[in-house]
Amino acid sequence: MDDRTAYLLNGLVERHYDIGRVLRFRKITRGRQAECFEILTVGQREFLLLLFPATFNTAVLQSSGALTARLGEVGFPVAKAIHASSPEAQWVVAGPQGSHLMISTQPPGQVLAGTDWSLQDFSHLGLRLAWLHRLFSQERPAKMVTAHELVQRLQACLTHPAPGYEVVKRALKAEQIKKLMQQLSDISLECTDYRHGALTPDAVLMDTEHQIVSVLDWGCCQVGLANEDVVDVFLNWCVDNDGQIRSPEAQAFLQAYFSLHDTGDPGWHETVLIWTGHRLIAALSGCAQLPRGFATILENPHFLSAAITICQSKL
Repeated sequence: MDDRTAYLLNGLVERHYDIGRVLRFRKITRGRQAECFEILTVGQREFLLLLFPATFNTAVLQSSGALTARLGEVGFPVAKAIHASSPEAQWVVAGPQGSHLMISTQPPGQVLAGTDWSLQDFSHLGLRLAWLHRLFSQERPAKMVTAHELVQRLQACLTHPAPGYEVVKRALKAEQIKKLMQQLSDISLECTDYRHGALTPDAVLMDTEHQIVSVLDWGCCQVGLANEDVVDVFLNWCVDNDGQIRSPEAQAFLQAYFSLHDTGDPGWHETVLIWTGHRLIAALSGCAQLPRGFATILENPHFLSAAITICQSKL
């Protein structure tokens, strides 16, 4: 990191956050969403500085900052957001070139490639996610989101994608997007829960004993269906590059998850449709890349919902 960037970030941190005098900045890799810097302050206190791109929504980041702070207070393994010292800033302040700056506690742990996870690791992930969703159920959003509102948001993103992200729209078939919007319009389901919204192996840090010690990438945490996170885990951990389902891993995860958070019939077809809409909105908004194999899922979302249903039926 050049001296000018370090000087600018140091000035912003000292102006907005009461964490003590900064002794060192060091750029590190944490998650996928933000540019991250490790901060060492007087007294050997360590923090993580996150610079989210300008395409991220400030209100969503403010909400996720407050949410992670509360999750950290009850012991969930999360990098807890630090409140800014200026009251109007809350959790997020303006960063360089329109970016959004947040400070969190330093998350411990390292990334383990999804292909290296054991069945026990998948069970642990299922229990952690179930715990998270039980905590989410106590955090009632101020406003629910209907499928009709989701279609309106998707239409707005298709009409005005974030600068530089028109390529997302061009990479997909217009008739398949139109079909998705029609299918969403036919759903009466209402989204009344928070969901993490961006679970990947890069967002889950583990210690040397394969215990999950940090969950990262909260910039897409919004109102939706909690089971959208289950879809993320299934797709990002339990489907090989050639589309083959890793059934033992999927079943180990699902069995652990539903042993702690069984809410009845999840309705996987509708869940996958809403997940597809949210992932397309995130990509068009410049907040996330399209998930692997997204064009195939958009063309036939029933394949993904059927695969999850079959794995769950074998528990």
